[in-house]
Amino acid sequence: MKKVRFLGLILLVLILSACGVFGLRTFNEDGSEASPFSFEYPLGWEVLYDNESTWAFQNAEDIEIKDGRLQGFFLGTIGVGMGILTPEILIEEYGTTENTPAEIMDLKYQESVAMWEAFQSGDQEEFDELTGMVSLTERPAILVPDVYESPTTLQICDKEIVIMKVQDYSTFVQFSPYWKRWWGMTVIDNQVIQIIALADRADEERFEEIFESIICSLEVHESE
Repeated sequence: MKKVRFLGLILLVLILSACGVFGLRTFNEDGSEASPFSFEYPLGWEVLYDNESTWAFQNAEDIEIKDGRLQGFFLGTIGVGMGILTPEILIEEYGTTENTPAEIMDLKYQESVAMWEAFQSGDQEEFDELTGMVSLTERPAILVPDVYESPTTLQICDKEIVIMKVQDYSTFVQFSPYWKRWWGMTVIDNQVIQIIALADRADEERFEEIFESIICSLEVHESE
């Protein structure tokens, strides 16, 4: 009888695990961390943050904090990151704090398309201007964005988020696909939030479920 109960318990655990009951953890639920964000993320992932952004990584083994910033992103990096665009940042980047998420993403879309077209046409002067390149002799590897899904407004739970998806190509050694990057913008509690996701190329559909789960549970805590 005890053996039957034990097997039944194992079966229950397997069912609950399959349903995701044990498949999520909550980061910074009470807002006690230095990060202003809290959200649910998959079991086995790791959360790291600096003074600019907070990320949930599938594998954070190569990620480190250097000079106060997260570094070590590479081709296989899979994760979802977010950061607050303060009024100072918005003015510095866009000259105003009045742009809506859709307007900001439209500007990013135009910039990405212009960079891709300049690279494809061989207009090096225009490409250098768009990328901020200042050296004519030293040209580091650049990620060139090819937009494969233009800005689209999605409703994820109680959040309206504008998402643009790009396939970044690297100019390192030879021009080749690097990673798929989702660029998002939303407003939570009057805070403009920029979201960047590095998708799992092997299972983009499953990654989309994880992304939506993180965004659905995302909260912003007021700084003390």
